[in-house]
Amino acid sequence: MVRRAEETPGAVAAARAAEAALLHAARVGTAEDVRACASRVAGSSLADIDAPGSHGVTPLHAAATRGDVDVARALLDAGAAACHSHARPLRADAESGWTATHRAMYHGKWRVVQALLERGGALDHPPHLAGRAA
Repeated sequence: MVRRAEETPGAVAAARAAEAALLHAARVGTAEDVRACASRVAGSSLADIDAPGSHGVTPLHAAATRGDVDVARALLDAGAAACHSHARPLRADAESGWTATHRAMYHGKWRVVQALLERGGALDHPPHLAGRAA
């Protein structure tokens, strides 16, 4: 099997490290930290802005739980998925089956809910999650 240059073990490890740094920044960092980490993710064809960490939590899930609207907007501006499309399915966490909008609502983070709804977030489950308990 011939690997493309960007699929080397080092490149894959760098992509995973960029994703982990973005998730950490979404949990505890500033919007500027998130923008810097999102730029690293965008610079790798192997990294994903919506890559889930433990329990399927994405950076946007973490920002929604935390309630920092500036961090959530920085993620949305960088391309994080607030709404479902067939080209880019919305991720629900493995813990509860919730989307970022569900998490923000549960935690009473209304400014984040508003930002997600403004970007196409929905209150119902996307079609590929139908039947999962929320």
